[in-house]
Amino acid sequence: MIRLRADWVATGDGPVIENGTVVIDGDRICAVAGERVAAARFPHTPLQDLGSAVLMPGFVDSHCHLEWTLARPPAADPDNFVGWLAEMMGRGATMGPADFLVAARVGAATALQAGTTLVLDARAAGLVAGIV
Repeated sequence: MIRLRADWVATGDGPVIENGTVVIDGDRICAVAGERVAAARFPHTPLQDLGSAVLMPGFVDSHCHLEWTLARPPAADPDNFVGWLAEMMGRGATMGPADFLVAARVGAATALQAGTTLVLDARAAGLVAGIV
């Protein structure tokens, strides 16, 4: 078990908790409370102080293309989406399965680094399932 303390804890379903703590046991959240309450309830649980940070649930990206992470997109033309998409697909035609897999891994790592913990990837090749 561990107590993670931050200056602010945002739960997503209530007010932000100032000087808040999230208590974690393995892969489960056991408690979310103010640090005083958490320390009293879990006095022997080690504390990791995150300092001046906001601890919050991860972001969700409900439409992404991780396998395209390394394919530099052409300049967007708001009046020619079909042309833009055709050029993007042409770039993808130069990539093989190994390239798409590397791109998906880079995309997943980049998403995690930015706080996104769940993605709904829209790609027909399905290679992203192999990186989890």
